[in-house]
Amino acid sequence: MTKYIFFTYGIIAGYQKGLLAASTALLLKSLGLKVTAARIDPFIQLDGRNLDPGYNYLLEDGGIAVEELGNYERFLDTNLDISQYITSGQVFNGLVEKERAGEFLGRSVLLVGDGTDKMQEFIEKAAIGSDICVFELGAEIDLPDTQTWLEAIDEFQDKVGVENVAFVHVVPLLALPNSSVATITKPAFDSHRSLITNGTTPDLIACICSGELTEAIREKICFEPTKVIPIYAVPTSYHLPFLLERENVLEFLTKRLRLDLIDIDPKQLIIENESLGKWKNVIQDYNNATKFVTIAIIGKFKNQQDLHHSISQALEHASIACGRKLILKWIEATHLEPQSEINTPHQYREALDTLFSANGILVPDGFAHYGIDGILLAAKSAREREIPFLGISLGFLASVMEFARNVCGLTDANSEELDKTTTHKVFIKDNEVLGRHHTNFLDVSECWSKIRRLYEISNNPQSDIKIISERHHHRYKLNIEYLQFLEDAGLIFVGSNETAERMEIFELKDHPFYAGTQFHPEYKSRPFNPSPVFLGFVLASSGLSIQWYMEKQSRSK
Repeated sequence: MTKYIFFTYGIIAGYQKGLLAASTALLLKSLGLKVTAARIDPFIQLDGRNLDPGYNYLLEDGGIAVEELGNYERFLDTNLDISQYITSGQVFNGLVEKERAGEFLGRSVLLVGDGTDKMQEFIEKAAIGSDICVFELGAEIDLPDTQTWLEAIDEFQDKVGVENVAFVHVVPLLALPNSSVATITKPAFDSHRSLITNGTTPDLIACICSGELTEAIREKICFEPTKVIPIYAVPTSYHLPFLLERENVLEFLTKRLRLDLIDIDPKQLIIENESLGKWKNVIQDYNNATKFVTIAIIGKFKNQQDLHHSISQALEHASIACGRKLILKWIEATHLEPQSEINTPHQYREALDTLFSANGILVPDGFAHYGIDGILLAAKSAREREIPFLGISLGFLASVMEFARNVCGLTDANSEELDKTTTHKVFIKDNEVLGRHHTNFLDVSECWSKIRRLYEISNNPQSDIKIISERHHHRYKLNIEYLQFLEDAGLIFVGSNETAERMEIFELKDHPFYAGTQFHPEYKSRPFNPSPVFLGFVLASSGLSIQWYMEKQSRSK
């Protein structure tokens, strides 16, 4: 019988709950269990397709979810599919389709009843093939949209048995500055009580706090104080599983869900123990790092720096592999535009100073016209000052446009997406490309391409890799008519799709590291297996060579 764990939260939102769920899943996997994870969003969207690019997450099957699924993929070192991202929109859509097809035989369709049954179908589907599935309920429990899901989960527990379902509720312990009261427990208690009022009794309460949880504080949060476990601040998310391990979460869940009765493959247990050992090595490498690398990310953030979580995680993975601690600097692209120099000179100067002081410059994906001039300035600055640069998706497009304008002399070079009337359409409309696709390294890359060599090292230091597999999401491609023109000027395209109709990787040959990818390498990066693209970028930003990394890897074996 499959086991289910549901993470809920009140008061606060953010990645902490998802990271706790992912950390718990990792610990369970270390027992040799077949573990998967899923997220439930009680919103009307069918998926994450129309969310801001920095909030969504691209899956292998082309499904678009939210960033939190990336936590599960990175922690479990697995690939999820769109069935593991569930929304209310999918439920409603399924109900309407059945109603239109006459499957309800003329009767009224009810949210509690028909809707909750449909929700349970999605829950079971997400867990297929696993011994245990960890779910994250992605909105506060007090929201009306969440109430129906809590009802469905309560019905589901009755259906599959209390012994097969556990609940973890995440709450913050608030501290007020300059207050005689050290901690404020009432919001945490109210959130716990609200969950019980909705018919769900948590088995554990994960309390995010900055100090010790005394017995008195635990009693104020829950009438069963042994249920309350502290979640202290840790240097990185990679430390979280071992924090939970110290709090005996694994022992509790093993007993609560009778996990000891599940048959375990001894070979799988050995593999998972080795995997957990690699996590400990990552933490050790992070703790031992004494040098820093500063990366400036230029994009369209709207002052929301929690965007692009997968980008920051991929940079973290590469930084640890390079023996560096990562410092991220976020630059709003509009602050680098000429108009900003006139209207908000302080912001312009501050953004420029941050750009010039960074060890490396990265431009991620994005859409809309605003901020493009700032991104072009950043790409130009990195190219001319020989600062390591990485452009992904929009960053790929913008850096090619900048090169076409300022090196090739095509002053109005643009993308059809941004300007349909431009004389030089360097990027043109393409069929939407989604999910995992192959990229072929071209013959020109064989002798000198840094990215090709890094993929070879990642695969096998002695190999000669010609085809890689990465995740794609784009609607525009390089206009092949300009390919030779760009390459004659020095921008070399080293990777394309199988038919060579779509250019997917470029590099500047005589630059420390100046590269762009049409695909999204961040989604396949893992803590102990960083993306080759990000690894090359951070190596160059740290002043290190590929040879240095190979020698480091050789010493660690």
